[in-house]
Amino acid sequence: KYIGTYYSEGRSVLNIIKENKRIYIKSTRKTVIFPYEKNKFFIKETPLSLNFYEEKSKIISFAKIENGIIENFIKIE
Repeated sequence: KYIGTYYSEGRSVLNIIKENKRIYIKSTRKTVIFPYEKNKFFIKETPLSLNFYEEKSKIISFAKIENGIIENFIKIE
């Protein structure tokens, strides 16, 4: 349900992909994300988390939180 392409107003595009039973965030490089609560993931290498938001049981967006800075992404595909 998280897999797809997401767009931010800052003109960033990020992809959430699944390979070999793992979920990755991909922009210029691919990084594994790990769940820690429902709809919440983190990256081991950096202080970054992703909080996904649902509407009618479908993911519609996520907030990328890195060093206290929040960037919102809308699911476009």
